[in-house]
Amino acid sequence: MRPFTLLEEADTRFIEAASRKNGRDPAYFANLPQEDYLRASARYPIYAVADGVTLLEWIIEGRPYPRPSPAGEVSRIFCEAAAHAAEAAYDAIASPEDIRRIFAAGNEAVAHYQAAEGRTKETVDYWHTDFFAATAAIAVIKDGVVYWGSICDSYVIRLDSTGRVLSKTPICDSLAEAAPTPYEGIAGDLAARTKYRWRHLRNRLDAAGKRVGYGVITGEPEALAYVSVGAWPLAEGDRVAVLTDGFEEYLEESDFTALLAAWPADLGERIAAYSARRIPEDPERFGHERSLILAAP
Repeated sequence: MRPFTLLEEADTRFIEAASRKNGRDPAYFANLPQEDYLRASARYPIYAVADGVTLLEWIIEGRPYPRPSPAGEVSRIFCEAAAHAAEAAYDAIASPEDIRRIFAAGNEAVAHYQAAEGRTKETVDYWHTDFFAATAAIAVIKDGVVYWGSICDSYVIRLDSTGRVLSKTPICDSLAEAAPTPYEGIAGDLAARTKYRWRHLRNRLDAAGKRVGYGVITGEPEALAYVSVGAWPLAEGDRVAVLTDGFEEYLEESDFTALLAAWPADLGERIAAYSARRIPEDPERFGHERSLILAAP
């Protein structure tokens, strides 16, 4: 069965809610560019998604948001490079560590992009000049097993034939191993707290090499310490979903996961109808930009 893919823009009602929360004119957010990307290989059952991290410093300072988004470009570069590496390695893939090497290839491609944009360890100040970033997830299906990798809040999910979620990759805040440098700024200063997160938590390791924060794809070698990998055996009727966090809330609803398991011929239209019903009820949960790849063994 060919994979099902879906990439949806943020809903206007979510944009309005985000505008109110950030004290901006909705027109500012209405012009935000796409930052999700997905890639399904035409050669092998290899699937990758990525979600560019919103350039919060642009929003806080009210700068004109760049179009296209460089965070969206990181998503594209990572997915294309990782998928290419997975295609080249497919016949030899036999363990989760092979997926870690595929992540490394995608991360390295992003490092080249960052350098071309003048963003290196020596030049970033974690605000006006900072690394562009993305979350990401990869699934490779081979010989009845799905080999997976994820970083932060993009995910791989395994569903059974009824739509029950059997397995899900880890969330980004579940990996910390050591205490970070404490925040000493003003509690309500969003800019100061954001700069602290990017300098002291994002892809940070302590002197012993332990993780102290969270990881995202930036091209920094330290990001690879935050990549989770694994393998799950697949049974008849199982589904594999690779998705960005815009679909995360949907997976909490059994009628939605049952829809994925059923995989009707009009799945795209059914998901659109589901979103049309749920987004007005809670735009901040269901209206984000969202990407999904659905595959079967």
